[in-house]
Amino acid sequence: MLNSPSIAHGFASNIFEDLHNPAAGAGALLRGLAKRKDIVQPVLAFTIQILQQSSDPCEVEGALRMIGELNHQLTKSKKYKKDVERMLDALIISRLRDPSKFVRARAAWCLKEYSDAHFHTKSIIVKVVDGLIQIMCDANEELPVKVESALAIQSFLEDQERAHAVVKPHVRTLVLQILEIVSKAQIDDVISVVDELLEQFVDEVIPVAAEVAEHLSNLFLEILTSDTIDDRTPALNSIIPTLGSILDLVEDHREVMVHVEASVLKPINCILTAGHIEFYDDVIILLQSLLQTYVSEPMWAVYNELYKVFKTTDRQSILPFSDIAHVLHMYIVTDNESFLAFPERMNAMIDMCQVTLQEDDSGDENHLYAAKILETIILECGTHAAEVIPTIIVTVLRRLMKPSEEGLSELRPLLFLVIVAALYTCTELSLNYIHQIAEPNQNPLDYICEELVELNKKFEGIHNRRLALFGICVLFLLPSSARPTLINTNPRKVLEASLAIFDNLQRALKTQAQNRKDESGSEESEAESDDEGDTVAKPKKGARHRKVQSEHLSDDEDEIDEMSLDYIDAMAKECKRIGGESDGNGDDDGDSDSAIESSFFEETDTEQFATKFDDDDGPDVFVFFKQTMEQFENREPELFAGMVGNLSPETAESLQNLIKRSEADMS
Repeated sequence: MLNSPSIAHGFASNIFEDLHNPAAGAGALLRGLAKRKDIVQPVLAFTIQILQQSSDPCEVEGALRMIGELNHQLTKSKKYKKDVERMLDALIISRLRDPSKFVRARAAWCLKEYSDAHFHTKSIIVKVVDGLIQIMCDANEELPVKVESALAIQSFLEDQERAHAVVKPHVRTLVLQILEIVSKAQIDDVISVVDELLEQFVDEVIPVAAEVAEHLSNLFLEILTSDTIDDRTPALNSIIPTLGSILDLVEDHREVMVHVEASVLKPINCILTAGHIEFYDDVIILLQSLLQTYVSEPMWAVYNELYKVFKTTDRQSILPFSDIAHVLHMYIVTDNESFLAFPERMNAMIDMCQVTLQEDDSGDENHLYAAKILETIILECGTHAAEVIPTIIVTVLRRLMKPSEEGLSELRPLLFLVIVAALYTCTELSLNYIHQIAEPNQNPLDYICEELVELNKKFEGIHNRRLALFGICVLFLLPSSARPTLINTNPRKVLEASLAIFDNLQRALKTQAQNRKDESGSEESEAESDDEGDTVAKPKKGARHRKVQSEHLSDDEDEIDEMSLDYIDAMAKECKRIGGESDGNGDDDGDSDSAIESSFFEETDTEQFATKFDDDDGPDVFVFFKQTMEQFENREPELFAGMVGNLSPETAESLQNLIKRSEADMS
């Protein structure tokens, strides 16, 4: 007979222990035999007889284990699946109240294995889940029984919609009970159950979110400062994502968020001050959740600590700038007023960017993010950043003098866009400083203008193209004596580069709109799909849910995984499609055009660093360009006429389309 579970660890699966566990081997043998013809029926009859007649806990526990191992055959076979719920009701559910703790734990495990069965009778689901909840609420119940019951509840929540109503009134008790299990018994597997409860019962969790966060934070600190930290690393790694889930839940509830934040900041401060570098990535994730809607004073204290860590840590291997860039961006844009209220905050931000850009061994990826943060400062702070703009400009120009790594094409265009942002935001100040540091008798704008024209095809994404066009417009609006030579001598070249950027911008905007429409339609379809009957079992992960070709196998047949067949079939179709394209046969124009169109969205790594410049009510580049051209025509009619006269048909068409779009935006 299969052995009883260990009271210390319940039935938690461990692949390394299973290698030397005879019970695991027996279970694998039973599953293998069950795939053969005429095996399931006698095994099932044998186990049912034991459950009906035996009072020996070891025999009963073993029979329950065998029933659980047969879940795949019984739930998928036409012969047995209609009777599964009756079997559970008659033989398994009552065992949750068995005098033996081993039997109670195994019964909960067995029910979990059948959570994805077809239940036609709601009362049986209610009876199962209610029995599991009673175990969780029993202060005198053994830990292994509670662990298996918690995992079974999670499975029923995932697979049976009708289980939700039964669990709903008990969410708070369940969450706190599970946290107590993790804390006292060092059984970390059940933290995933908390995640499931957080996901399924948002309204019920929010009132107790602060209490749950406090439990998790204290648990994290207890483990972090204990002598057994190495043994509890999995628990630490699972606690932080759960804290992140709580933060996401209460994001729109400021009064709750304040209390949750206080709890979450305790492990964050401990990790940063004590130098637990292995959890720095987790801290970054939590900070991003904390900075979504506001920045509290304690969070500004974390900002100061983060700055200290950055200055004193190995920035290349432990805390690279690219890891903290998103957090720094959120400090700037979430509460810009508080960011500007204390100059030391701005100075620390500029210093981190400067240090990164000046270190050659930081790598271009970190340089890219540092440049993006400098651009964010200018665009979000506007004229309030006037004092630091000279520092930003000289830092960027020094980096432009150095070579860039191959393969990162976005860095050089972005460095120029930082200067463009300064010219657009504080034109006079930026011009004066650029001329101060330029060589005598040279117009430094010549260099900037020529690079913008040459880089017109290198600007990717919506934001970068918009900003580049604003920069070109600013150059057109300058007095003749200050304008770049290229605009005064060959404005058509600048116009053609601008039109190329506009064309790509419009394609990117079109693709973005289509993607959003598709995503919206997909979400609606998923919602409709979710509403189609709550008795349909959802597929679960794991080998026990693989599909089989037939109900039974003869002795010379093996079970075939249909998912593998589906994959092979899909690969064959893909190879055939690629082969057809390479042969030049078939009409591929539609697919090709679609691929090209999609490539023009190019949501770059830095595209998500949005500022008020990117808001829907931000400046309209189409309107600004039209107004710029009208002013340029009034000031320089001859130059303007030469610029737009005798254009090629393609250029003329692009200009006409741009004018129509600009007029539409203006109206």
